[in-house]
Amino acid sequence: MLCFTAVDDTLMPLRNSTLPTYFGSVLYVPYNIFSYAGVYNTRSTADNVVCLYNGRSRLDFYIGSATYDQDGNLFDGITARYSGSVIFVPINFVCEFFGLVYTVTPQEPASILRITSAGAAYSDKTFASRFKNQMRESYDEYMGATAPVAPSPTPAATPTPVLPGAEPTPTPTPIPTYEDVTVYLSFYDIGAGRSDDIMDALEAAGYVGCFFVGEADVLGRPDDVRSIAGRGHVIGILMEEGSEAEYQRLSELLFEAAKVRTVIAASDSRSDDAQQPDAQERAEEAGSDNAEAPLPYWCDIGTAAGGENLVSRDIVLSLSVTRGDRQNVSIPCSDAGANAISGVMAYLKEHKYSLATIYEYVPAPN
Repeated sequence: MLCFTAVDDTLMPLRNSTLPTYFGSVLYVPYNIFSYAGVYNTRSTADNVVCLYNGRSRLDFYIGSATYDQDGNLFDGITARYSGSVIFVPINFVCEFFGLVYTVTPQEPASILRITSAGAAYSDKTFASRFKNQMRESYDEYMGATAPVAPSPTPAATPTPVLPGAEPTPTPTPIPTYEDVTVYLSFYDIGAGRSDDIMDALEAAGYVGCFFVGEADVLGRPDDVRSIAGRGHVIGILMEEGSEAEYQRLSELLFEAAKVRTVIAASDSRSDDAQQPDAQERAEEAGSDNAEAPLPYWCDIGTAAGGENLVSRDIVLSLSVTRGDRQNVSIPCSDAGANAISGVMAYLKEHKYSLATIYEYVPAPN
């Protein structure tokens, strides 16, 4: 949303890290712009939480999960979200909670989204007139900096502003980095209907994902399978038994639906059939029976421990505590997966994990 952001009598420069955005029909703004209106912030990367507070009230946003006030009251359906590396909060909710007001004023060269407190000196009309030249200069600079390519999907966050006389935010402890750890992301259950949103997030981060599809996916959502292939992402076959016959049957269904051939295979760890052989045995069976094109068996695919609703928290927790050269993360194409993926990508970038794509020639993680 190309729009100037202003707080009280301060105009923010027109940058990717100050632009508002929509998630669905709800308008969001970067969490750290409220400082000019007396609402300060802290952030914990370890807990994936941002806090907004003034002298009377506080909001704790568990990103992509839940929001609580200083008394522990839960606000259903309210959450902070990542877009690239910027954290956004719902403007209407935050303004109502802290007694602020926001307006949108049509203006050239771009409208003004202005948040005001009781201390604002100018009316919206006076503010627009006073900053007219500054807005034009900022607009021209922004458009010149972004042409001819699109704005970077992961801009650096704007430093948190500090009011005169306010206590500055302590310098945060440097976060740990894991450049030596390679993470492979895979996706499953495209029948949940959020694969397009997940692909949008992956492409914004410049990453190619691997989507494992089973019989129900290919037969039930062939358009989604074709979309995944058409947008350049990798497709694998999700099997239950792991037999050569099953692979051949699903391979033909996949080719008929999307004209795609793949020898990447994984198993469905969600099966409750205790009589099935071990996953590695299934992989070895499939590979030995298919001498011309042995199947690169990837891993079991299944919902993250703790349940789908906690998929983002579980993934971050797993990445934070698990050491190793290679890690595999499987995410469902569901509401939980779609809501988590931007935060996961930002977390991986922030902690400098090496992100790699699953291809036929890549050995699977242990």
